[in-house]
Amino acid sequence: MEQMQKGNSATVGELFLSAALEERTRKELLLARDENGSCCLHYAVYGASAESMKCLEMVLLECERRGERLDMAVKDFVDGSTPLILSAFTNDTFVIEKTLELTRSNGQQDEVLYERDNGKATIAGHLAQRARGNEGMKNVLAKVIAYAGPGGCGKLKRGEKAYLMKKKELTGQLSELDCDDLVFIINYWRLGNLLNASAMTEKKKLIEIILMATP
Repeated sequence: MEQMQKGNSATVGELFLSAALEERTRKELLLARDENGSCCLHYAVYGASAESMKCLEMVLLECERRGERLDMAVKDFVDGSTPLILSAFTNDTFVIEKTLELTRSNGQQDEVLYERDNGKATIAGHLAQRARGNEGMKNVLAKVIAYAGPGGCGKLKRGEKAYLMKKKELTGQLSELDCDDLVFIINYWRLGNLLNASAMTEKKKLIEIILMATP
């Protein structure tokens, strides 16, 4: 796990990808957790470097090649953080976007984007806290909400008991975005027909259009 965090791809390759390593030992290394419940996936993200993310991608691809899949929805024991939620705490948009990309390529977008940690926050909630005054973080937040689909990462749904609370949550996240980011979400959700020239620069109107798409 420490080698993943350090981004030592040569050592990680030797440990995880070597044909000489017994299958049982390899799986034990991949699934091992420390006392906080963090696994090699968490360690790679926490490394917060291009090298550590290369290690993460290498291991995921090797598992895919073997017909296996590491669980990008795995949570640690302390905060209930998935690798994607943990990536927000690096405050590094490269690490966050790369973790998001690998989560999607691992076929777990529709699972991981809606996960909440022990504080009941989604990845969108954590990004929103860091988005003000940070253009890169705003862009990542917009992508996460867009990929989550109508209702956002909180899975807002009309008629549910928590509707008002979740609507406030999503509205708060959207309020951290610029008009261009909001237009990106609208177009990604194929709601462009609801846009007109004046709405393109009216943040309140853009947020209304996005909320109108709530299922």
